[in-house]
Amino acid sequence: MSKQDFITMPRVQLRQYILDHREDDEAFQTYLDRFTSEDAVIFPAPQSIDDLENFPELHQQNLERLRTTTPGAENTERREKREGGNA
Repeated sequence: MSKQDFITMPRVQLRQYILDHREDDEAFQTYLDRFTSEDAVIFPAPQSIDDLENFPELHQQNLERLRTTTPGAENTERREKREGGNA
């Protein structure tokens, strides 16, 4: 598979490819580059009890954002609900 295919591959599919082909350093590097891109949204760690109380709302907002931008994100949300909120 060429690097171009990794770049256009949806993130969920690329992640599964990496899990199935752990020896493929090029695919892994492409995944890391996308994960650490400037477009990535970084949420700060909770600093107080108030932050933790707001976490479910912030998490839901992030899931909504992912659902509109990432193919297959609704499957992640269903899996999280089934597993009790852990991705």
